[in-house]
Amino acid sequence: MKKLQQIKSPFDDLETFILTKSDISSHIHIMYIQSAKESIEYKVVTCKAMTTEPNKLTDKKMDEILRLTLPIYFIIYFGLAFVLKSIIVAKRIGKNPLVLPKDDSAFVLIGLYFKLILIAMFIYVLVFAFFPTWYDKFLPIITLDNLTIKYIGLGILAVALIWTIIAQGHMKNSWRIGIDTETKTELITTGLFGLSRNPIFFGMILSLIGLFLTTPNALTGLFLILGYILIQIQIRLEEEFLTKEHGQNYETYKLKVRRLI
Repeated sequence: MKKLQQIKSPFDDLETFILTKSDISSHIHIMYIQSAKESIEYKVVTCKAMTTEPNKLTDKKMDEILRLTLPIYFIIYFGLAFVLKSIIVAKRIGKNPLVLPKDDSAFVLIGLYFKLILIAMFIYVLVFAFFPTWYDKFLPIITLDNLTIKYIGLGILAVALIWTIIAQGHMKNSWRIGIDTETKTELITTGLFGLSRNPIFFGMILSLIGLFLTTPNALTGLFLILGYILIQIQIRLEEEFLTKEHGQNYETYKLKVRRLI
């Protein structure tokens, strides 16, 4: 009898079996929901990766373009707008249009500082081109470091180059680097000089802005600020000279046309 009592019927644990089956069903349901959730999260992460990865690749490609473009740009800019123009004018007038004085005047000091900034700028674009890992040392401005701003910067650089070359052409033989106290030059008031009294300086400011926007960092920001200050000082020194040189004609011109734009 005892042996018979120890033998259990398969139906004795029916309730336990039903509960276990119910639990298994609920666990399967939960596992299905978790699996679906993980699948959705995976898809979202994948989509984000797919959208951000091309941007990273595009940023890298833009940086490669800038490393090639910026040194070439400034060689062309200063080569065409200043060196070539000086050679052409020198042949026409029979003298060097570079007329910076050699005394201890403000003209000399401003000219010296501006030369130093130009040299530093050119060294910077060479370092940017050949030593890209050094860029972080220039303290990048992250909020401005994006493709849209860089495209705007490239556009401004292109406008600056075209604007400066056209202004040089309008200036004809009156082009000088410095102030010519020996030869009286013609007062140019037409062309771009009808929009700006100093279109060449305006073009130079645009080029500084373009450099800053294409590579926004503390150093190019410093170039922009110092360059702008020196240009403003140089403009006022030249205006003082032109007022003495052309008198009322220049005063009338000042009333009609703004200093920069």
